[in-house]
Amino acid sequence: MKQNFILSLAVGLLVVSGVVGCQPAGEAKKTAPDDLKNVEGAWTLVSGEVDGTAIPEQEVKNAKLTIVGDQYTVDLGEKGVKKGTQKLDATKTPKQIDAKDTEGPTVGENHGIYEFTADGDFRVCFAAPGKERPIAFVTKPGSGHFMHLWKRAK
Repeated sequence: MKQNFILSLAVGLLVVSGVVGCQPAGEAKKTAPDDLKNVEGAWTLVSGEVDGTAIPEQEVKNAKLTIVGDQYTVDLGEKGVKKGTQKLDATKTPKQIDAKDTEGPTVGENHGIYEFTADGDFRVCFAAPGKERPIAFVTKPGSGHFMHLWKRAK
């Protein structure tokens, strides 16, 4: 009797997981947030770090990010302006972002992760070009990772 209960439970779980897992692709996309639209607009840097070290306050204060569609511009104050394109993938966990700087001091492609915090801030963590994508929002000495927390500009 105990075996029948366990077998029934297992079959029930398989049926439920099969129903959920066979959801048409279009339906899943309807419930996923449209992060490309959510990220559009003007942002100011709240904090950041590189290789486990905080970005100096003056650099944070001067940094601005503007996103229109898949195009971004990052004004780094005295360090220059970067422009490029980005691709977001909200289907991955954590969500993935690929940014390709086409102009500015760091031309190249960076692979990273992103999220929107409970406060609506936009947080990203990127690997240095040629390095593996981060799997968590942390930077450590020698990792080549950098992380930014952006707040929507007023």
